[in-house]
Amino acid sequence: MLKHEYGLSMAAVLLRALQCGVITDYRYKGYNIEFAKKGWKKLEPGAPYPDEETFLFKQLVYRGLAEEHIGESKAAELLGMALTQFHRERKLGEGGAATQ
Repeated sequence: MLKHEYGLSMAAVLLRALQCGVITDYRYKGYNIEFAKKGWKKLEPGAPYPDEETFLFKQLVYRGLAEEHIGESKAAELLGMALTQFHRERKLGEGGAATQ
């Protein structure tokens, strides 16, 4: 439950419990042995926690575009997408320009 609530691995929770004095060094080693026997050191049980997605880089690219520091093709390149896909994402249509 903690893994999915806070995005931490079981090993990280176990280590923090040791650091905070919640478990002894003996128990920590015992749990680590148990985790290794069950294969949880390589693949923990349960669904993997989804990767965090940040939007800062994308926001900076769009800001650079808005302030005319970069063009559309460079913005698409920085975002790792084709120019047509970039236009679709911006709702501009196939190769068209924004109408105002």
